[in-house]
Amino acid sequence: MEESVARLFTDDIREEAARAFGAGGDSLESLGDFESYVYGYEADGENRVLRITHPSHRSAEQIEAELHWVEYLAERGVRFARPVRTRSGSWTHTVDRGEAVFHACAFERVPGRMPTAADFGPELFTEWGRFLGRTHALTRDYEPPSGTETRYSWSDDPYIQKGRSWIPEVDGHLRDQWTRTFDEMGRLPQDRDSFGICHTDLHPYNFHVHEGRIFGFDTDDCSYNWFVEDLSSVFYYGTGHEGAGKDRQEFFSWAWPAFWRAYKAEHNLDPIWLDRIHLFQRARVLTLFALLHMKFEPGDEEREPYLPKLRRLLERDGTILDFNYEDV
Repeated sequence: MEESVARLFTDDIREEAARAFGAGGDSLESLGDFESYVYGYEADGENRVLRITHPSHRSAEQIEAELHWVEYLAERGVRFARPVRTRSGSWTHTVDRGEAVFHACAFERVPGRMPTAADFGPELFTEWGRFLGRTHALTRDYEPPSGTETRYSWSDDPYIQKGRSWIPEVDGHLRDQWTRTFDEMGRLPQDRDSFGICHTDLHPYNFHVHEGRIFGFDTDDCSYNWFVEDLSSVFYYGTGHEGAGKDRQEFFSWAWPAFWRAYKAEHNLDPIWLDRIHLFQRARVLTLFALLHMKFEPGDEEREPYLPKLRRLLERDGTILDFNYEDV
């Protein structure tokens, strides 16, 4: 969490947010604090997750737009963590202390566990493809409530708007790559079959597996984007998971066919978009590279192991593997 936000966040703010969703402040279990403060808690005999966010990251209206989309999908059988209302019946609760303002929301806690190396096989990638395909097929027909704010679009993401300036001047060639990459994305066509709200971050640490099914969560980064962004995310993070092994070519040879066949059985995405997966993977690597410079000081142990890896990827234009994502 940025120091400027951390200074404003107090026990009193956390406890009020917890009470709004039926939890005692002293019973919260910290689950993370990278972009929001996230806690596990129990209420009404159910395990839930509380998320407390500073307006510099998301407005209350943007959070409610996220929750409405998730509820729409959950009502139609997509296994995302469903939002939970406050005791007074609202989707969100704002804690206002004058200078310090935070927005809280809550979700059901999904069953199961994060996938392990033993889970990494064709069955998991078939389920992963089915899950995202179903999500995109339903999103084609999604309309936000009349008169409410829509979820932001990819180009309005603060990380994309500001990220180029976070890249050090010594990496000026990567600033040029940033401009070229996002200009190319901005020229892509947008239609309901290829563009809509995407999770954008459904990697193995943002879903659980339970009885052979995927249960997704952490929809905070959802935005209007090209559906292929979700596909690129699967294989960007999938290659880094221990379950993928060290032979990436072998990994892709079984993982991609299993994923793509299940995906296109649910959603008929034009295969022309497969040629653009590398573009979206490059955009992700650039964004992560910039974000690490913004979030952490030089020498920070949380950023230093990753920067050389990301820089090496970008030196070869962000391509993870010279793999042909072809229609199979």
